[in-house]
Amino acid sequence: MTDIVIPLNNRSTQKNIELRYCLRSIENHLSGIGNVFIIGYCPDWVNEVIHIPADEDPRNRFRDRNIMNKMLLACNDERVSDSFLMVHDDHFLLSDYETGAFPFYHMGLMNEGQGQYGETKQNTKSLLSFAETFNNYDCHSPIVLNKQLFMRSVALADWSKWYGYCLKTLYCVMNGIPGEYTEDLKIRMPLTKDDIMLQIVNRRWFSIGDRCFSDGMKEVLQTLYPTPSKYER
Repeated sequence: MTDIVIPLNNRSTQKNIELRYCLRSIENHLSGIGNVFIIGYCPDWVNEVIHIPADEDPRNRFRDRNIMNKMLLACNDERVSDSFLMVHDDHFLLSDYETGAFPFYHMGLMNEGQGQYGETKQNTKSLLSFAETFNNYDCHSPIVLNKQLFMRSVALADWSKWYGYCLKTLYCVMNGIPGEYTEDLKIRMPLTKDDIMLQIVNRRWFSIGDRCFSDGMKEVLQTLYPTPSKYER
């Protein structure tokens, strides 16, 4: 059995509706689940999970460091399995997986970027300069993390740097994980139900951004995951 670890902050603009449907997708599509841990903020409607409180730096430039610190809490907690599946609250599964055998996905070669994400990419490329080229594993999908490998990987980074690092890429490149190519899908803007359903057809998972919520997105999530999970009161 493989545990699931969800890092969560208290800045949801939708009263954590994302987490509600994420948990439903987990129950619908994952087998071999051990315990579910939520690290950071935990809504009062959540049921049958283990909550680990965590400090949160509210500055957006330290978002990746916040996630890294939460994963370190998981790595140092004896209750968490030696390898666990990190899932974000905006990840929604559309196909069945074995929790401990979730594939490692990448989006092709790491390239340049703009804005904050560009800074994060540049920090990552500088740290991994020993590799002439490497893939970008920071797809908006779950990833299996081994405790010892994760702690060894993040210990090599300077987490005082603004905008941090591409955490999944850091982990996979440091540990020689090949992965498989996929096209990422994060829906960031409001769309109609029909437009959303067209985007996710034949997809195995998708993710969403804070600004995507509309009646269309809410209808899609309710259509995909209509039944409350055991993780809801």
